[in-house]
Amino acid sequence: VNFTNLGAYRQSTWVADIKGFNKYFWGTEIYSSENRYGRYQSYGAIEILYPGGNPNSLYNINGWDWNKTPGATTKHLSNANLVAATGRQDEKTDSNFAASLRFGSKGTYYIDQKLEGNHGMFGMDFTQKAISPTHDASFKFKKSVFCFDGKIICLGSNIGSANGLIATNLFQNNLTSTSTSINVNNTAVATFPYNTTLSSASNHWMLDAAGTGYFIKNGNSIVIDRKNQSSPSEKGDGTTTTGNFASAYISHGSTPTNGGYEYVIIPQTTSADMVTFSNNMAAAGTAFYQVVQKNATAHIVKYNTMHGYSLFAAGNYGTSTPIQSNNAPCMVMTNLTGDSLALSFVNPDLNFAANNGASQATPIVLTINGEWTVTTSNGGTVNATAGTGITTLTIQAKDGLPVDILLTQTVNPYYPIVYYEDFLNATG
Repeated sequence: VNFTNLGAYRQSTWVADIKGFNKYFWGTEIYSSENRYGRYQSYGAIEILYPGGNPNSLYNINGWDWNKTPGATTKHLSNANLVAATGRQDEKTDSNFAASLRFGSKGTYYIDQKLEGNHGMFGMDFTQKAISPTHDASFKFKKSVFCFDGKIICLGSNIGSANGLIATNLFQNNLTSTSTSINVNNTAVATFPYNTTLSSASNHWMLDAAGTGYFIKNGNSIVIDRKNQSSPSEKGDGTTTTGNFASAYISHGSTPTNGGYEYVIIPQTTSADMVTFSNNMAAAGTAFYQVVQKNATAHIVKYNTMHGYSLFAAGNYGTSTPIQSNNAPCMVMTNLTGDSLALSFVNPDLNFAANNGASQATPIVLTINGEWTVTTSNGGTVNATAGTGITTLTIQAKDGLPVDILLTQTVNPYYPIVYYEDFLNATG
């Protein structure tokens, strides 16, 4: 959704809402008697909703831990430090990279073809703005989310803070009964209260009480809690609420300097399917996806013939994927089939004119491996220049809307021409 830094991924009977914010739009609205603890509502939050809304999705404000917004990367603070310091305290940042991008065409559309596709991604480059004494200008992260065939791939890198526990929250389920179990690595856990930390040395998987699966790659410890929680009222009137919850988060420690994460969310799944998925991810050649790159410059994921690129800065990526380089931050999805390359592109910087004027188009240059011609383009201005073994695309996009490009190949960069005489000489 182009002006709200929101991606909505719908499959079957569930929807995942993925939310960020940038310097043009605040991340949450806090008033003198409303949402006093809602700081983290757009810090890369991923809300999984099932039919029946909040009750069936196990969301409940009574006892809710405001630090543990699912999907968000947050600094876990005491309630006294989390509460808004002023009456009106909109969450703001100076970062300008937060957007979603859809890819592929659908048969029918809920709203608009420009906004909807079969697959999609989200990206966010964030540094916290010191708008209160408890907002930390050293707290930062880069995150991306890739949505393919009912699975949500979540990557994080460059997570840092000078102090305080930094966590990426997985889920927070309200339990209607303390005996309601979750599944951890194929073991049902119904003990209440319960607390454990899973080792960072191994992959792990969980199935929460709502039926959402989580596969977490090794590299970080995972904290699981099942307990009664007390929560201050969002009105800030001094009253408290309580509730029984099961929650889990990835811990990045108290002073991370280059933290990261990799996990997959699989809504509406089963423990048997999670066992299969986990085994496939651990075995050579059967993983659902591959991470090509995950660092300060780019998050790049490959799924079948598709690639998703969250490009946080200018960079060069070689010849192993369709995109060789870019000269400015952008987000791209590609699908290479035969001699056709389909691309969807978005500029994550809305680039408003002064005084929140209209979005301004700026040229961004992509270098594509191979020699291609533009068959069709929609949604922005596209100019192509063919070189030797490469094609340069100059794309102008605005309003956070996608530009769709279809290229036809003239020379394949992955299969160099071999002349028949050279072949005979080489083989005798």
